[in-house]
Amino acid sequence: MKMKRNTVKRLLTWLSACVMLAALWGCRSVPVSGEAVTQDETDQVAEAVMTIDGQPVTAEEVRIYLYLMQKPYEACYGSSIWQEQRKEGETWEQWLLEEVKRQIIELEILSSRAGQEGMELTDEEKASVDEKAEAAFDSMGDVSERYDITRETVRRVFEKSRLAGLYYETVMDNYDVTLSEDELSQCRAITVQQIFIAEDDETHLMETGQTQEQLAKQLMLRALDGEDFETLSKAYSSENAQWILSLNEEGYVFDTDAWLEENFTEAAWKLEENEISPVIHTSYGYHVLKCTAVDTDELKKQDEENKLKEKKQELFNADYEQWLQALEYTEEAAWQEIHVLEEI
Repeated sequence: MKMKRNTVKRLLTWLSACVMLAALWGCRSVPVSGEAVTQDETDQVAEAVMTIDGQPVTAEEVRIYLYLMQKPYEACYGSSIWQEQRKEGETWEQWLLEEVKRQIIELEILSSRAGQEGMELTDEEKASVDEKAEAAFDSMGDVSERYDITRETVRRVFEKSRLAGLYYETVMDNYDVTLSEDELSQCRAITVQQIFIAEDDETHLMETGQTQEQLAKQLMLRALDGEDFETLSKAYSSENAQWILSLNEEGYVFDTDAWLEENFTEAAWKLEENEISPVIHTSYGYHVLKCTAVDTDELKKQDEENKLKEKKQELFNADYEQWLQALEYTEEAAWQEIHVLEEI
């Protein structure tokens, strides 16, 4: 169960973790700064909603990103979410548009640097891009026609994202980092199984006449009485709940690149091996945990790898900030006409 996304991670890490953007691999052919501009490219410039280092980004491209990010949110929260307040002075629509803008800038920076270093996609990678782009375009249905989104532009966006991803991976691999003896001694991790009843999950309530909390407590008691924890979890846990999680003391889950809420993490780390927790309430619902392993060599190795990745990420973030500072960015007047897509 993913609880809270690690906001330190840059876009490319997020792309690999989120279904809605994992398929977002692409590249648009635009003239390199200083090259002659053809008539077709002049038309593209005229349609630009932003310009990044002299390269135009069109409304069509922005709407592809909007579709890929917007649809999963609406699937969970409905289409009315966008006019609701995310925080004081900011609607969810305003947040989404800024997030799309930030991500487009990141992809432009990384894919451009990849091109400067002569990086290219292999035939196999191009085939994968084509397959994912086709699936994404087909999923749009009549949205593509209503918003003038073409199959070829979707493919180019996917290609650019894949190229940016390869550059990110290459840069991260090239950072040479180590952990001190003190840092190595702090590598700790735990594995827990969970029964999870979502706050709004009424799947089993009709048959039991209970609240979600009461159901979770009943399942906890059944587990304490010796019923198989895995069987209970798979029979009653809410849809898409991750039933096994390996996490460090900060609540980072290794295989999902997500962070857990503090009360979940604290409850997990209080458990001895094979011990079952009381019911834990988070903003997502009700959890019952069973500890299956603490500080094994494998778990310590996972936390060590995570800490090395965090060090590399810090180096990447510092480099990226320099690239961002050197960026020439212009937001065109046409950007003000960009809004969330309707009836997707």
